[in-house]
Amino acid sequence: MSMPHRRKVHEIAAGTLVQRDPDGPYFMTAEREGKEYVHHYLVRLHPRPASEAETTVVYLDPEEDLLDHGAPPPLDMGPVAGAARPACGDLFANAHGTFFMVRDTPRSQKHFAFVNTSSGMFSRREDRAVERVHADWALDLSGL
Repeated sequence: MSMPHRRKVHEIAAGTLVQRDPDGPYFMTAEREGKEYVHHYLVRLHPRPASEAETTVVYLDPEEDLLDHGAPPPLDMGPVAGAARPACGDLFANAHGTFFMVRDTPRSQKHFAFVNTSSGMFSRREDRAVERVHADWALDLSGL
């Protein structure tokens, strides 16, 4: 992967690996279509959230600067878990793709959010018809 560059949030594509600080945690950018504009968020990837509360997506000002790594996060899915339903913080797959199950922002009326790992876009009700759950996923840091 190339060296990260500072860019404004609104200039970074959803689903991109970013950091706020060079020595800080790694995140994936995520977007949700609003009625009048796009809402930007961060999904924490590394270090892995230690509690469900730490899986809450972080709302971003579109003018905030982030370190853009210029590529999607290299995810190691890990083994398939025995659980049929994902827990908050898990990755899971269904017919529509692979998703992170995270806590939504406190202002949201929904408790959980589902973020597509390929597009970085929020989706609704993706926890139905789950095909596999990956509870032990990780960000592959070998190329960073």
